[in-house]
Amino acid sequence: MAAIIPRKNAKGETTYRVQIRMKGQRTISKTFNRITDAKIWAAEKETEMRNRKHFKNYDAKVRTVSEMFDRYIADELPKRNSDHEKFAFHIEWWRKRIGHFILINLSPSELARCRDELMKEPNGRYDKKGNPQTKAPATIWKYMTTLSIILNIAVKEWEWLDQSPMSKVRKPKVSNERDRFLSVREREKLLDACRRQNEYTSYHPEWLYNLVIIRLCTGMRPTEGRCLKWSEINFDEGIIRIKKTKNGEPLTVPVPDTAMKILLEMHKVRRRDCDWVFPRADGQEPLDFRKRFYHAVKVAGLEDFHFHDLRHTTASYLAMQGASLREIAEVLNHKTLTVTKRYAHLSQEHTKKLLNRLDEGMFGGEGDDE
Repeated sequence: MAAIIPRKNAKGETTYRVQIRMKGQRTISKTFNRITDAKIWAAEKETEMRNRKHFKNYDAKVRTVSEMFDRYIADELPKRNSDHEKFAFHIEWWRKRIGHFILINLSPSELARCRDELMKEPNGRYDKKGNPQTKAPATIWKYMTTLSIILNIAVKEWEWLDQSPMSKVRKPKVSNERDRFLSVREREKLLDACRRQNEYTSYHPEWLYNLVIIRLCTGMRPTEGRCLKWSEINFDEGIIRIKKTKNGEPLTVPVPDTAMKILLEMHKVRRRDCDWVFPRADGQEPLDFRKRFYHAVKVAGLEDFHFHDLRHTTASYLAMQGASLREIAEVLNHKTLTVTKRYAHLSQEHTKKLLNRLDEGMFGGEGDDE
């Protein structure tokens, strides 16, 4: 079943290519410089393939959760459109707690224990009384979803497991229906706090103000804004073209004059060693604005305002100025109107005002004429 084939490489040296064929399984092969290594590898793989053929759940009995994570990081993580850093962070959290488990021993009860541990973990913030806050249900849901995605691939594509143990574990209930947006006064206070970032940071303190203006003008997602590249901006046409967004589709964003003016000024003094509009000091990655942003939110005295709520603000202002739900969905790059419907009441209020003006114009003077 195993064939060892001697070959000459480009340097004229002899190498040994091993090919192993077994009925019902894919052919595997590997090249070695020494025949001894080739024979050892062939013997190990033949034994493994025989066991897989004759023993049910062989992979689940010999592979660890860490091995599953390693394969996912190498083969699957690069294929994701976004959230690479977040996925990698979640994986390392799970690895520390269950990485040593043999897959077949990974039980729903163990995953439920990890879920409960997550629910007690602090998120780094404090309430008004100074007590540490714990992770939100939405955050816990994301951690569990990351593991669930990996386990499902191990079940469906790698055939390492018959069933995902996560399928029997309850995820926390999450309500993402936020409609928090800035009032005119709140917007002024936040922008003023962003302008005064030089009191908080010395590395391009003006960038937070620039980013907030760009996001308010375009409705871009947090990642789309901070990960913006110069190569995506067409100054002649006044648009931004993002190749891949959160939903996997390209996005063309018209840029209003205020935001375009900021980008033009930034372009004059941009760094030439990287393509990021907002590069980190080392130029390797975009800058993470979250600490700066929440410091500005605190200085502005805003309650319950998140980084993503800038996007809600854009959508809400569009609705109040008469944009239809379809137009708002187009600006926000929503695939369907389901998510956009949260702004329906604002759009309806605007429509009602229009109809009231129509009513006044048509019937306001009724009865005056003889």
